[in-house]
Order: sequence, then structure tokens, then C-alpha cells
Amino acid sequence: FTRDQDINRLLRSLRGNIVTHLSVNRNADIAACLALMSIAKDAERIGDYCKNLYEVTEHGGLGQTPSVYEDRIRTIPDDIENIFELVRTAFRESDTKQAKVAIKAADAVRAACEKLALELLDDRSTISTQEAVACSMQTRYFKRIASHLANIATAVFGRIEDLDFRKPPKPGSGEQPAS
Repeated sequence: FTRDQDINRLLRSLRGNIVTHLSVNRNADIAACLALMSIAKDAERIGDYCKNLYEVTEHGGLGQTPSVYEDRIRTIPDDIENIFELVRTAFRESDTKQAKVAIKAADAVRAACEKLALELLDDRSTISTQEAVACSMQTRYFKRIASHLANIATAVFGRIEDLDFRKPPKPGSGEQPAS
């Protein structure tokens, strides 16, 4: 809890520093500052979901996962770790192709989590209520982490209006971004 408070203070401080920077620098890049605020928010939320996953695991989560779902749930963290690496590389190198790969991978994780969550809701025979709740919470948190990673990847495209949208429109196409 103390660490959460420290992170929240740091996030508020970052926002304040960005606003101060924009206030005193006429030529400040407003879009970059807004993107930084959005990225920081997504990173903070990823941390919150990681903490939530830890709490679920501590109270009978992954260790109690029934074998019918175990293999599928246990592969998701590896997929998310891969997305982290893709986003980091895309961001560090301003690589839009890598960002698109990260977004596509995040979308695949999100779809797999959604499918698994629906199966858990329908399963009335092979899983206890406690196990279903734990598995459902885990899949939901994994899905949210993947979504926030995809949001961060959208910053690589460099257009503030495309931030947090999965598929940026092609320049001059007149398309609206999809979310």
C-alpha cells in the first residue's frame, strides 16, 4: 500500500512537472507532453494490475488453477512478457512496425482472455466457484495489462489523436481510428 501511494505521488508530480514545463516553455511539444502523461497513466495501471494478480495468486489463484484451464492460463504471462519486450523495443527505437506487432500480440492476448473468461462463466461442472472466480480475475487482469501495453505502443505512431487507439488510420485516408 505504501508503495502504491509513492507511485501515485510520483505520477501526480510528473503531471505537475509536465504542466509547469508547458507553462514556462513557449515552444514545448504539447503532443509529446500529453503522450507522456498518457503513457505514465498506462504504466501505473499496469502496476496496479500486476499487484492485483499477485493478490489473487496469494489467495488461491494460479497455484489452484484446475488442469482443464491451467495450461492456457499459464501461457498468458509469457505472452505478456513478450509484449512488454515488443513495446519497449518499439518505444526505444521509435519503430512503428514493432509497435504494430506489439498491438497485434496484445489483441491476441485480449481475445484469448475474453474467450477463456466466457468459458469460465459457462463452466458449471469442472471448476469450483472459488477457482472460477480466481481464474476469471486473472484473465481479466491479464487482458487489462495487454490493453495498457497496446495503449503505450500507440504512442510510437507520434500522433496524439491516435493515442490509445489500436489501428491508426493511414495518413490522408480520412479513416477514423479503431479502438
